[in-house]
Amino acid sequence: MDNEEMIKNYTAGIARRKISPPDIVCRNCHQKPVSYELHETRKRQMRFFLGDIVTVMVSFLLRWQCPLCNSTFTEL
Repeated sequence: MDNEEMIKNYTAGIARRKISPPDIVCRNCHQKPVSYELHETRKRQMRFFLGDIVTVMVSFLLRWQCPLCNSTFTEL
């Protein structure tokens, strides 16, 4: 799967709300909640090279919130 197809699949998953919360320890409180809450999404343009051509695609960055300490972080 190439980069363009991965970005399209990721963006389509966000649009359909088929988003898996991260399965990590919170960077702030160092605890692992049952599930993170989606705090917001940020629209981003991404540029990448396809040979000699620069392609621009729009996708989203996800902001998650820890329910234990209310800190937020961006999933890249």
